Amino acid sequence: MKFLDSRIAAFLSVLLSAYFGYKTYCSLSGYEDLRLSASVFSTLAATLFGFLITALSILVAIADKNFIVRIRVTGHFYKLVSKLFCVAGLLLLSIVSGVLALVAGDKDLVMLLISASLFFLMHSFFLFVGVGMKFKKVFEILSK
Repeated sequence: MKFLDSRIAAFLSVLLSAYFGYKTYCSLSGYEDLRLSASVFSTLAATLFGFLITALSILVAIADKNFIVRIRVTGHFYKLVSKLFCVAGLLLLSIVSGVLALVAGDKDLVMLLISASLFFLMHSFFLFVGVGMKFKKVFEILSK
């Protein structure tokens, strides 16, 4: 049942992200400085990417703790790290599409790239919240 719940949550996050991306695409036609939006989305994604790299480095630093060794044996460590890399990939896609929007010349292409950047950013944000809750559980157990 938990697997089904995670699939439903993933589907809802993709659906919400697509909705925000579409609404952004529809609202950008009257906006005069599209490159500012692309710059904001890229900067936000790069900042979150930096936090994610910090989280990965914390995991590497505490890899010799008994609890981390135990969750490696059960396979939960692999799931946590793989979700972190999935979020990192989405953030990189958001950064790349935002940067491409900065250099694109066609207004429709810029609007599409900004919408894609927001889609990847929102989807990574939803996954990032889920990973953050798992990190909270890990650090609560480690602090005992």
